[in-house]
Amino acid sequence: TTVTASSSSSSSASGATQSFTGSGTQSLGTIHVASASVLRWSCSGCATGSFSLTSSSSDPTPLQVQAQNAASGQANLAAGTYTNVTGQGNGPWSFTVAPASPGT
Repeated sequence: TTVTASSSSSSSASGATQSFTGSGTQSLGTIHVASASVLRWSCSGCATGSFSLTSSSSDPTPLQVQAQNAASGQANLAAGTYTNVTGQGNGPWSFTVAPASPGT
């Protein structure tokens, strides 16, 4: 397979930032991550509680974000498909998945 790099400045759907929101425990289904990305989350009610994002343990690289007493954070996310993603936090929460900057 030949892969060519393009310096085009147009962004495709695969390079777009994905945003998710929920409250309490919420099932988010399947998340497709096209390239190595950074997951940034926030949950104001989790400063005195916990926040977690998990995917199916049968995924090749399961999603595992666990935080205690933190209102926000970030994690590196490998490209892939994450199934049965579940978010859990104290009150409303949100997170974004954005392509990692080259060189990070």
